Amino acid sequence: MLQTVASIEGDGWRIRGRKAFITGAEGASVGIVMAKTDAGATLFVVPLPDPAVRIERIVSTLDGSMPGGHAIVSLEGLQVSADQVLGQVNRGFENAQVRLAPARLTHCMRWLGAATRANEIAIQYAISRHAFGKALIDHEGVGFMLGR
Repeated sequence: MLQTVASIEGDGWRIRGRKAFITGAEGASVGIVMAKTDAGATLFVVPLPDPAVRIERIVSTLDGSMPGGHAIVSLEGLQVSADQVLGQVNRGFENAQVRLAPARLTHCMRWLGAATRANEIAIQYAISRHAFGKALIDHEGVGFMLGR
């Protein structure tokens, strides 16, 4: 499904394509672009701003907390030199995993922590709140819901 392409042009690369949900694009001074190359995908380090990199729009999302938002970006004939390849040519997916794996783990830990804290708050509420003559936790359905 990778639609952005990079082709060798002279002693560098020419990149064309469109990217969606690029977090932090607005105001960034450096970007990492993944593009389809002859036998795989390649990562490129791109100094920003660059006239060939155009932010089409910032996408409205529920998460408005990210600096630079989440953008749709067009790459219109972006020229990069050979030394802007990040890692090895045609090994972009493999190289991206090296960078992304720790971030995925961090997201999992953060969401697990938030879910655990929310459950603790719900349990404390169910213990302390009374309805129909007894604590909420003693109503059969509440305990099942919290257990799930």
